[in-house]
Amino acid sequence: MQPSDDEQKREVRAMFNRISGVYDFLNHLLSFNLDRLWRRHLAQAVVRDGETLALDICCGTGDTSLELARRMCKNSLVVGVDFAGDMLARMRRKVERREQAAAIRACLGDAMRLPFADEMFDTACCGFGVRNLPDRNDALREMLRIIKPGGRIGILELVRPEKGFLRGPALFYLRRILPLIGRLVSGDEFNAYGYLPDSIMEFPAAEEFRRDMLEAGCKSAACEVNKTGVVAFFIGTR
Repeated sequence: MQPSDDEQKREVRAMFNRISGVYDFLNHLLSFNLDRLWRRHLAQAVVRDGETLALDICCGTGDTSLELARRMCKNSLVVGVDFAGDMLARMRRKVERREQAAAIRACLGDAMRLPFADEMFDTACCGFGVRNLPDRNDALREMLRIIKPGGRIGILELVRPEKGFLRGPALFYLRRILPLIGRLVSGDEFNAYGYLPDSIMEFPAAEEFRRDMLEAGCKSAACEVNKTGVVAFFIGTR
């Protein structure tokens, strides 16, 4: 029997709370520190001149929020929302030490029922979070609901490699190496990083998800897959 949406949310929330203490370290280690560049690229793609209010969904410990704050104009605000309280606690401690501290707020909330008014934000993005949601189409519709007409949504996600000479090595790394390192470093007996490759394999191919964005209500949607075939950037407009 498949778990209900609420059961899946509870399991995923508990998993992220368990690994919150090593989340940043493992993200940098397992991506060879490229996750910093990927988040920066996402922020550059989604933020436009003059925008003052951005939402970072599934913000985790706040790395994408920080990149958004660096890109936005003076007196702007980035709101990071996540449903894992331990992750948000670490985000707040991290952000308070950065020069962008005054421009970032952390908020407990559900990506599929965002606690914000319609058309409130200039832009919204989600870094490595959509894959973990029980209903991606609902999440996309929520992202579109809270941004202004003409605004952009940006999604950074891990996808299964479809082709290219790196497909074999990438699949081997995802299925064998990544879960092993994650378990050894995190000490998580439930091995949250064993869940990661399964969630990637179950996520739609990049082009399929781009079409999902259009079906959810985006006027336009574009995707860019990096050379490894594993990391994809999606930009949609309302």
